[in-house]
Amino acid sequence: MRAFSVLSAALLFFATALGISVTSPVEGAFWDASKSTQSVAWNSVSSDPNNFTISLVNMVVYPNTNVVLQQNVLTSSGSATVNAPSSGWPTGQGFQINFIQQNPTGTAILAQSQQFNITGTSTSFSSSVSPSRSSTSPSVNNQNTANGGLPSSSTDSSLPSQTDTTQGNTGGAMGLTVQMGYIAGFALVGALLA
Repeated sequence: MRAFSVLSAALLFFATALGISVTSPVEGAFWDASKSTQSVAWNSVSSDPNNFTISLVNMVVYPNTNVVLQQNVLTSSGSATVNAPSSGWPTGQGFQINFIQQNPTGTAILAQSQQFNITGTSTSFSSSVSPSRSSTSPSVNNQNTANGGLPSSSTDSSLPSQTDTTQGNTGGAMGLTVQMGYIAGFALVGALLA
């Protein structure tokens, strides 16, 4: 019984120490493509960065979708209303929200939502990305699956490309998997030693 309580306490500690997590959209949720805005929500801890960028990605389709929706989002706000891309919401299944942080070594994914769907008829909207307070934001490489995957142009070649970001996505996911493996291993060893 003591081993179980030690294990539970260790897992609870590490789960809360992991930081920011997307709480909305949830797995299987539907966004209506005819709406000009959507809501994103998250939980965070005090050790999380002060701000981040929200991007919409879909790695299930080819070409992949990677669209910056809002920059310099305050972590402490806990939610944000994001505007549709100027070409409208891409539609389909397998979309995810990424919280991105730009740091000296590149782009890092802080959190990623579960997969959700965007349905309905997409409409073109006016400009959607909030102005940046910094020139070091990740680039936008919007590849709208609703229009056959035709990419829009990226405006700053000094920023990471979609390929750079995609590689970062893989590395971030693998890093989180390895980190969780270590956490589980330490918790198990701690429980066995107790």
